[in-house]
Amino acid sequence: MFTTSLFILGTIFQKFVFSAGSSSTAFCTGAGLKCLSYCSQCFPGGWCVQDENGLNTGKCLCNYGWTGPLANYIKDTDNPKWGKNRITASNCATPCHYTYAVRNQACATDLPPSTCDPAVCESNERGKCVDGVCQCCKGWSGENAVFKNDRYNTDGVLFKCDKPCPYLGPGIENPNCESASVVSPCNSECELNDGKCNEKTGRCLCCEGWTGENAQFEDDGGISVAGYCNVYCPYVKTLDLNQRNLLCVNPDYIKRSSN
Repeated sequence: MFTTSLFILGTIFQKFVFSAGSSSTAFCTGAGLKCLSYCSQCFPGGWCVQDENGLNTGKCLCNYGWTGPLANYIKDTDNPKWGKNRITASNCATPCHYTYAVRNQACATDLPPSTCDPAVCESNERGKCVDGVCQCCKGWSGENAVFKNDRYNTDGVLFKCDKPCPYLGPGIENPNCESASVVSPCNSECELNDGKCNEKTGRCLCCEGWTGENAQFEDDGGISVAGYCNVYCPYVKTLDLNQRNLLCVNPDYIKRSSN
């Protein structure tokens, strides 16, 4: 009874300490298994795991007595003080008894997670197996997904990219996959005369035969404008510089024609 009481009190104290020391962000300093602080992603029973570049891997190193989704035992760590029979998981919120000397197969598997299964990951054409994980197309995510290189990666065996997650732009994570109205960088009249917006440059790509203010030739021989394609000027896309109609990018001609 006394031992049980100590365990319960220890658990309550442990949760209190973790809560007090938790950060509001899922990132913490350090590298690999050397993270120096607790973080909310791994609350209440674990530390974050980072790769060699200091980026969050989406995995947590659990304290003894804790486990979570996609858990597996690791053989060794790069610091002996961590001890043996340690578990990594997506989070460490599930109590489970194991010790330095005893592995409990109910807490984690000895085998590393299986590699990506194309039959699951690619079944809805919203993801693709890349380097053993399921990489979601932009605009999609899945359970226990990790944001990396502008995309969300999920476990391709258990999960697939079936969660709409609006893409907010380069390097912008959307952890809650909230919808957001993204204003086009192009002029609101870009679609006039079949123009198309180049989201990266904010310029309007004109259909052949049309030009406009601040026009310039693109690498493919087409013309883009700063505003919209409102001036008719005969030309075709061509990579041959000698065959391009330079009148269509002449500021004076465009100004006179638009008046």
